[in-house]
Amino acid sequence: MAQKKVAGKKTAGKTQKDLKAKQAEENPKMEVEASDDDSEGSEEENDVNFDDGSDSEVKGAADLVDSEAEEDDDDDEDYDGEEEEEGDDDEIEPGQISITKSAEEDIQEGGSDEEPDEAPITKKKSADLDHKGGIPKIAVGRIQPGTPWDQMLFVTRLPKEYKHTDLVALLAKFGPISVVNRIKTKAGGHNVVVAFESAEGPSAALAAKPKALTLNGQVVSVSRPHKKEDLNLRTIIIGLIGPNVTKEQVAEHFKSCGEVESVNFSNNPAHPTAFLRFESVDSVPKALKLHSTEFNSRFITVREESYKGKLLKSPACTLALTQTGEHESYSSDAVEKIFKKYGDITDVDVVCTKAIFGFVTYQTAEQAQKAMKALNGKTVDDLTIKLEPYSLSSSVRTILVSHLANGVEEDELNTIFSESGEIESVKMLHEKALIKFTTDDGFCKSFLMNERIVRGQPIFIEPNSNLKYKLLQKKADTKTRVFKQPGGQGKFKNFGKTNKNNSNNKKPSNKRKAQANGNSSHSFKKYKKF
Repeated sequence: MAQKKVAGKKTAGKTQKDLKAKQAEENPKMEVEASDDDSEGSEEENDVNFDDGSDSEVKGAADLVDSEAEEDDDDDEDYDGEEEEEGDDDEIEPGQISITKSAEEDIQEGGSDEEPDEAPITKKKSADLDHKGGIPKIAVGRIQPGTPWDQMLFVTRLPKEYKHTDLVALLAKFGPISVVNRIKTKAGGHNVVVAFESAEGPSAALAAKPKALTLNGQVVSVSRPHKKEDLNLRTIIIGLIGPNVTKEQVAEHFKSCGEVESVNFSNNPAHPTAFLRFESVDSVPKALKLHSTEFNSRFITVREESYKGKLLKSPACTLALTQTGEHESYSSDAVEKIFKKYGDITDVDVVCTKAIFGFVTYQTAEQAQKAMKALNGKTVDDLTIKLEPYSLSSSVRTILVSHLANGVEEDELNTIFSESGEIESVKMLHEKALIKFTTDDGFCKSFLMNERIVRGQPIFIEPNSNLKYKLLQKKADTKTRVFKQPGGQGKFKNFGKTNKNNSNNKKPSNKRKAQANGNSSHSFKKYKKF
């Protein structure tokens, strides 16, 4: 009897296995991986406000005014057609099914010569439905270079929180979309540039009524992406405005010239420069007439945006005026009146920095030399004139001597480098020195001293560059701000301090804490030595 029961159990077990194998052959399992679009959609459903790596900030130099002239207003931030790449390029196309390797092996090893039709047909139908009758899946990423300007649409005044699928549904009704690019604004919001597959899409959106452009109860603003050339033609640069002026004051002063679109300041708070953009290009000639006029008790300079790109200064024809007083501003017309007696002036640029008062450029080098001889060292009205030839370098005729041995002093360097030419000054630094020559000839000959042995070790010579050290210092300050921990020294701020809870000033115990269950986390066995 026992043998029969055992045999019956084996038979029953075998029957169940055969049934399972047969079902597996008839209905092989397919695994469908979730696409990137699905994960993105789930994030948006949870009100994720696009803080992923797909956001780009407009910095393009190709089609925008320089970064100083970018606006702080979120809604008026301009798109120039150049943006950083985004990370959502590898999304699965609508209607495409991703089958894992294990699913493919299940299909191949199912033992049946005929592929099952039911499961794939069901998936394909649902995907086609989503593509044709539902919301199309549009990639979020970079707009390809060469995309026609008339196929792009710039969208601003978006709600603070919205779903990507809702935005696509709103704009896809105007025409097929190829890609959507999100641009992060300075205030933390987003603008959007949409590339359509044809020019009819943006045209239809621009002609649409406000009701057709409503997203989450808010009407979005649509326009053509701005071109750099159009923006620059409507922009002026205002200098010597002073550190206490506001954007509202600048706009108020120039509103008589035309409607002001925006005002922005440079990143130099001590000597800011204002970038003002008018609504119409016709306002710019009127604004340029305010050059060298008073504003807030200061003389200002007003230039067209293209002025900074003009190569007006040259070493032969330009004279540099050293700052001899504490002039924060000065009339450009008054400076021109002083210097025009000695030749035809092409440009007067008053900057009023700590070291440089301004620059005067003549039409010929002979005229510049004539003014140098006549005016250098003189005082006219309240302006003491000290002139130097203009140089493209930030530190004229100055070398940096490095790798100095201990004990090297100024007199020794004077003796060594006097062989090259007359020395104006020597400034000693830690294992370095700055040596300034009075002539270009002495400056050039000094480089022949490179790798000369002084007190048993070689010295190294290079042109000194103030600009280089400013950029290096700026980069170092940026790194310091990035790595600085709030509240002190980060995780090492308590290093070396005594424990405040140890009121008896007892030495901390080295005894290992007991395990919660009374057992050690690792069991150790002591073996006898053989």
